[in-house]
Amino acid sequence: MQSFKFSKYIVKTSSKDKRHELLFNTRTGALIQVPRDSRLKLSKSLLDVKKGKSIFQKRLFNILYKGGFILDYEIDEYEEIRKIYTKKTERSFLMLSIMPTLDCNMKCLYCFEKHRNISMNKNDFIPLLKFIDKRLSKIRELSIDWYGGEPLLEFDTIVNLQKHINYLCHKYKTESSFSMTTNGYLLTPNICDILVGEDIKTFQITVDGPREIHNSRRFLKSGEPSFDIIVSNLSYAIKKSTVNIRVNIDKSNIKYMKELLVSFSSYGLQSANALIFKAIVPADGIDRFKNTYSISEFSKVSQDVLDLAIEMGFNVYFEPRNISEFCIVDLPEQWIIGADLYVYKCADHFNTQKDSIGKILKNGSLELNDNINLWRSKKIFDDDDCRKCIYLPQCMGGCSLKKLIHRKDWCPEEKYNLGNYVQHLHSLTFIDDLNNSL
Repeated sequence: MQSFKFSKYIVKTSSKDKRHELLFNTRTGALIQVPRDSRLKLSKSLLDVKKGKSIFQKRLFNILYKGGFILDYEIDEYEEIRKIYTKKTERSFLMLSIMPTLDCNMKCLYCFEKHRNISMNKNDFIPLLKFIDKRLSKIRELSIDWYGGEPLLEFDTIVNLQKHINYLCHKYKTESSFSMTTNGYLLTPNICDILVGEDIKTFQITVDGPREIHNSRRFLKSGEPSFDIIVSNLSYAIKKSTVNIRVNIDKSNIKYMKELLVSFSSYGLQSANALIFKAIVPADGIDRFKNTYSISEFSKVSQDVLDLAIEMGFNVYFEPRNISEFCIVDLPEQWIIGADLYVYKCADHFNTQKDSIGKILKNGSLELNDNINLWRSKKIFDDDDCRKCIYLPQCMGGCSLKKLIHRKDWCPEEKYNLGNYVQHLHSLTFIDDLNNSL
């Protein structure tokens, strides 16, 4: 007789309206709802599995089996997770963040970057393009995010390089996607149209609160406010491209989130691709102003914000949305390229050349230094805490920067509030209803 067992990665909770029991499998991503008046029948069926009985209500068993809640006894789920991780990190995928400048037009209070007046010049173009050319001859997918500093300070450089990169993608028949992380102040309608025309079609822009709050945190170097111009540019960009609006949260602006969402609604920003709420990460992991949340703290205070945003009709992003998602620095062909062609691994860790893991040479080769060994030493499957964690299949070891450099607080916020995480998934996802099978 075939033997079965329960998955180690089942999260049980109830829906927000209390009408259903929810089962979520962190390894497979399966999510099912069970009407509350049928949960005893479900419990009996699960108990039958535990006792090794082979007679099941067929449809119920098939749903649970297909979702990975019940599995063949000989399956080693831990090894299955390891295989998935290995397969994903071995993808033929080049992921680049290119910083045409380290300078910025704004002076945000909490910014971890040490802005410097360093920008790419034409002498840097050829080595960079040679580097990309060499990589594209061996890979199938390319993703580039234009980053900074404020990348749009070097708009002409971006357009020039983008034209050449598009040519290389066509030459090698490479699947490609292009995005930009910008404060949005310079993303005027004309600039937006030109960038979209060059295949840069996704933008991430940060707004930290309603007008007065945002302007007190994210202002120009001259001290002038930025909110009205950014929101005006956002309103146009949303109609022409994919826009993700990021909100950086700490203890000083959390109480203004409802006012911010009402403000967004008045500007018609509900059609944004996603709202992303993130806890501010202090520079070097040191909270000098005693104003930031730990990840476990943020997991609690962010729930009300997420609930309100969903209730108001916004598309909300929370991680991970894809099963077996992990920090992108785990990818062997993920690089952040500075304006001086020094190369880094993490977007929160590139303030000095000492942080670099190498440099692009004139011939387009990447010369690595010993720092690369640190980023390749992330313990996942040899870490006892990770091995025991029900959330491992989703986060794959959490934030590499915090785990390897800061050495603290590396777990994602969802781990600390799995019930709410599953409820949010339930709010946004099609659910296989078990009502007819019970």
